[in-house]
Amino acid sequence: MPGGAGDGRPHLYLLRRPDHRRRALSPRRPRQKGARALLREDRGREQKDQGGEMSEHDQQKMVVDWLDANRIKFFAVPNAGKRSPQTAAKLRAEGMRTGVPDLIILTPPPAMAHMGVTGVAIEMKSPGRGPTGEQHGWLEWFCDAPHWTATVCYDAAEAVGWLKALGYGGAP
Repeated sequence: MPGGAGDGRPHLYLLRRPDHRRRALSPRRPRQKGARALLREDRGREQKDQGGEMSEHDQQKMVVDWLDANRIKFFAVPNAGKRSPQTAAKLRAEGMRTGVPDLIILTPPPAMAHMGVTGVAIEMKSPGRGPTGEQHGWLEWFCDAPHWTATVCYDAAEAVGWLKALGYGGAP
């Protein structure tokens, strides 16, 4: 029997998955933390980093709620987060790109329609943290593209104020 005692190879443990299929695990593989545990850790770390201020996640959620309330077409790019190396490789193969802004707004900004701008990109950052090199590259690309505009916002109020200045959600 492969992987059994006495043949010199380590024993492979089997993990029963929810669909009742089995898959082999490497020897002494550390147990993966569940998504809720990782979210709790991230939330705690973000709050510690910011001295009790709202996390980047909470700020972005407020912007998302505002966009939803104003029926603006957009999507979030879930590039952040902890992933296994295998999952990260799979996502990269599927087209995930490092540094893409957090929010991509597809509804054209009313105040810039006469300029032909059809989309907006927003990178949300925690106060005191700037964009990475990859994020700068993407933001420059969006700003240089003929029909896009982009910015970095450090809290929800700044993002919503910028969106209102672009004509979203009624007059500024």
